Amino acid sequence: CKNPCALRPAHASRDRRGTRSEADVARPERDRTGIVLERALPLQGAAPRAGYVYEAIAARRAIKRMEPFVMRPPRNIASGNAPYRHRGEELIYVLKGKIELTLGDDRVMLAAGDSVYLDASVPNCARALSPGAEALVVIAPHD
Repeated sequence: CKNPCALRPAHASRDRRGTRSEADVARPERDRTGIVLERALPLQGAAPRAGYVYEAIAARRAIKRMEPFVMRPPRNIASGNAPYRHRGEELIYVLKGKIELTLGDDRVMLAAGDSVYLDASVPNCARALSPGAEALVVIAPHD
Protein backbone atom coordinates (compact mmCIF):
# COMPACT_ATOMS: atom_id res chain seq x y z
CA CYS A 1 0.00 0.00 0.00
CA LYS A 2 1.55 3.30 -1.04
CA ASN A 3 -0.39 5.39 1.48
CA PRO A 4 -0.75 3.55 4.80
CA CYS A 5 -2.26 6.67 6.37
CA ALA A 6 -5.30 6.19 4.12
CA LEU A 7 -6.04 2.91 5.90
CA ARG A 8 -7.38 3.38 9.39
CA PRO A 9 -9.66 1.32 11.61
CA ALA A 10 -13.34 2.28 11.58
CA HIS A 11 -13.13 3.31 15.23
CA ALA A 12 -10.60 6.00 14.25
CA SER A 13 -13.11 7.80 12.00
CA ARG A 14 -13.44 11.53 12.67
CA ASP A 15 -16.04 14.06 11.59
CA ARG A 16 -14.99 17.39 10.09
CA ARG A 17 -14.45 18.82 13.60
CA GLY A 18 -12.09 15.93 14.35
CA THR A 19 -14.50 14.16 16.70
CA ARG A 20 -15.21 10.49 16.42
CA SER A 21 -18.62 9.65 15.02
CA GLU A 22 -20.31 6.77 16.88
CA ALA A 23 -22.12 5.82 13.66
CA ASP A 24 -18.73 5.24 12.07
CA VAL A 25 -17.53 2.93 14.84
CA ALA A 26 -19.61 0.02 13.57
CA ARG A 27 -19.07 0.76 9.88
CA PRO A 28 -15.98 -0.80 8.29
CA GLU A 29 -13.86 1.35 6.00
CA ARG A 30 -12.72 0.27 2.56
CA ASP A 31 -10.05 1.62 0.36
CA ARG A 32 -9.94 0.93 -3.35
CA THR A 33 -7.87 -2.25 -2.85
CA GLY A 34 -10.79 -3.97 -1.08
CA ILE A 35 -9.06 -4.07 2.31
CA VAL A 36 -11.54 -3.88 5.16
CA LEU A 37 -10.48 -2.57 8.58
CA GLU A 38 -12.91 -2.85 11.48
CA ARG A 39 -13.19 -3.25 15.24
CA ALA A 40 -13.37 -6.76 16.73
CA LEU A 41 -16.94 -7.81 17.55
CA PRO A 42 -18.40 -10.41 19.93
CA LEU A 43 -18.47 -13.66 17.95
CA GLN A 44 -22.03 -14.58 16.99
CA GLY A 45 -23.23 -18.13 16.39
CA ALA A 46 -20.21 -19.80 17.97
CA ALA A 47 -20.78 -23.09 19.75
CA PRO A 48 -21.03 -22.25 23.45
CA ARG A 49 -18.03 -23.36 25.45
CA ALA A 50 -18.23 -22.66 29.16
CA GLY A 51 -16.06 -19.73 30.17
CA TYR A 52 -14.61 -18.93 26.73
CA VAL A 53 -15.02 -15.41 25.33
CA TYR A 54 -14.50 -14.83 21.60
CA GLU A 55 -14.26 -11.65 19.51
CA ALA A 56 -14.58 -11.91 15.74
CA ILE A 57 -12.06 -10.18 13.51
CA ALA A 58 -13.09 -9.31 9.93
CA ALA A 59 -16.61 -10.50 10.76
CA ARG A 60 -18.17 -8.41 7.99
CA ARG A 61 -15.94 -9.75 5.25
CA ALA A 62 -18.22 -12.06 3.28
CA ILE A 63 -15.65 -14.10 1.35
CA LYS A 64 -12.61 -15.28 3.29
CA ARG A 65 -10.42 -18.35 3.62
CA MET A 66 -9.54 -17.80 7.29
CA GLU A 67 -11.61 -17.29 10.44
CA PRO A 68 -9.61 -14.98 12.73
CA PHE A 69 -10.74 -14.15 16.26
CA VAL A 70 -9.48 -13.26 19.71
CA MET A 71 -10.01 -15.93 22.36
CA ARG A 72 -10.06 -15.42 26.11
CA PRO A 73 -10.03 -18.91 27.63
CA PRO A 74 -11.44 -19.72 31.08
CA ARG A 75 -9.20 -20.26 34.11
CA ASN A 76 -10.60 -23.79 34.52
CA ILE A 77 -11.95 -26.24 31.99
CA ALA A 78 -15.56 -27.14 32.80
CA SER A 79 -16.20 -30.85 33.14
CA GLY A 80 -18.66 -30.81 30.21
CA ASN A 81 -16.23 -28.94 27.95
CA ALA A 82 -14.69 -31.68 25.85
CA PRO A 83 -11.67 -30.76 23.72
CA TYR A 84 -12.75 -29.31 20.38
CA ARG A 85 -11.75 -30.54 16.92
CA HIS A 86 -12.63 -29.61 13.37
CA ARG A 87 -11.31 -29.84 9.84
CA GLY A 88 -8.49 -27.57 8.74
CA GLU A 89 -5.52 -25.89 10.34
CA GLU A 90 -5.29 -23.54 13.31
CA LEU A 91 -2.80 -20.93 14.44
CA ILE A 92 -2.85 -19.79 18.07
CA TYR A 93 -0.70 -16.77 18.99
CA VAL A 94 -0.74 -15.63 22.63
CA LEU A 95 -1.28 -11.88 22.86
CA LYS A 96 -1.32 -11.43 26.66
CA GLY A 97 -0.64 -13.55 29.70
CA LYS A 98 -0.07 -17.31 29.84
CA ILE A 99 -2.22 -20.09 28.40
CA GLU A 100 -2.13 -23.85 28.73
CA LEU A 101 -3.15 -25.74 25.60
CA THR A 102 -4.21 -29.35 25.65
CA LEU A 103 -3.43 -30.90 22.25
CA GLY A 104 -4.52 -34.52 22.18
CA ASP A 105 -2.70 -36.12 25.13
CA ASP A 106 -0.10 -33.34 25.37
CA ARG A 107 -0.13 -30.09 27.33
CA VAL A 108 1.79 -27.02 26.23
CA MET A 109 2.36 -23.84 28.26
CA LEU A 110 2.49 -20.66 26.17
CA ALA A 111 3.33 -17.07 27.13
CA ALA A 112 2.76 -13.80 25.26
CA GLY A 113 4.58 -14.01 21.93
CA ASP A 114 4.45 -17.83 21.73
CA SER A 115 2.46 -19.61 19.03
CA VAL A 116 1.28 -23.04 17.97
CA TYR A 117 0.32 -24.11 14.45
CA LEU A 118 -1.72 -27.31 14.47
CA ASP A 119 -3.83 -29.75 12.54
CA ALA A 120 -7.25 -28.75 13.90
CA SER A 121 -8.49 -32.35 13.81
CA VAL A 122 -6.32 -32.93 16.91
CA PRO A 123 -8.63 -32.48 19.95
CA ASN A 124 -7.67 -29.22 21.67
CA CYS A 125 -8.75 -26.86 24.43
CA ALA A 126 -7.21 -23.99 26.38
CA ARG A 127 -7.21 -22.50 29.83
CA ALA A 128 -5.82 -19.24 31.12
CA LEU A 129 -2.90 -19.50 33.52
CA SER A 130 -2.96 -15.76 34.24
CA PRO A 131 -5.73 -13.17 34.52
CA GLY A 132 -6.55 -11.41 31.24
CA ALA A 133 -4.82 -14.03 29.07
CA GLU A 134 -5.87 -13.85 25.42
CA ALA A 135 -4.79 -15.27 22.10
CA LEU A 136 -5.27 -14.56 18.44
CA VAL A 137 -6.73 -17.68 16.82
CA VAL A 138 -6.86 -18.13 13.05
CA ILE A 139 -8.68 -21.13 11.62
CA ALA A 140 -8.16 -22.09 7.98
CA PRO A 141 -10.75 -24.73 7.10
CA HIS A 142 -9.94 -27.23 4.39
CA ASP A 143 -12.28 -27.26 1.41
